[in-house]
Amino acid sequence: PATAALPPMTDWPERQRAAVGGHGYLCHGGREYDGRPLSPLDPEELRRTAADIAARGIGSVAISGVFSPVAEEDERRAADILRAELGDGVHFSLSHELGRVGLLARENATIVNAALRDLATVIVRSFGEALDTLSITAPFFLSQNDGTLMDVDFARTYPVATFASGPTNSMRGAAFLSGLGDCAVVDVGGTTADVGILAGGFPREAAGESEAAGIRTNFRIP
Repeated sequence: PATAALPPMTDWPERQRAAVGGHGYLCHGGREYDGRPLSPLDPEELRRTAADIAARGIGSVAISGVFSPVAEEDERRAADILRAELGDGVHFSLSHELGRVGLLARENATIVNAALRDLATVIVRSFGEALDTLSITAPFFLSQNDGTLMDVDFARTYPVATFASGPTNSMRGAAFLSGLGDCAVVDVGGTTADVGILAGGFPREAAGESEAAGIRTNFRIP
């Protein structure tokens, strides 16, 4: 277990850790930086983990493997084994689908995504019901952090992709209204002013890590 010294949520503020329950499990698996296995996945170990998850009534699981963006097989196999034990009612968030190589920031983004899954389902359903009530039949999309769009199924699965969509919408709107594809945009709100750079009409993404509520993450953000 190469990550025993850094358990999940190790750098989280205490309030945020308590809010999501603070549960974590260290299981065999993971890869070296070149994709070689660190240790073989242990299906029985994962089934024991699933039993504890079920006993605690946890409904959303984040799976994060060392260097999984290089080799995603372990995360997918682990999810399949856990899903077979826990059933389709439990949500799964896989880190290789959300963040870049850095372990802690990618793991944090995955945990935050897992924590938001139920809320995202409620919000997306509420939006859909509002559109039906108003007899609006237009296609229903939501904005992502990078200025592109996603459909409702994607939004339910990856709610963390909407984190910075407010300032991003302002930036894309400024590009559209001004006709400028390359510029700086200042989005002045009620409590904050956000400054971002547009390149080719889309927000330039942060190169490294970003912070959300005191938690380091590395998902795509302006």
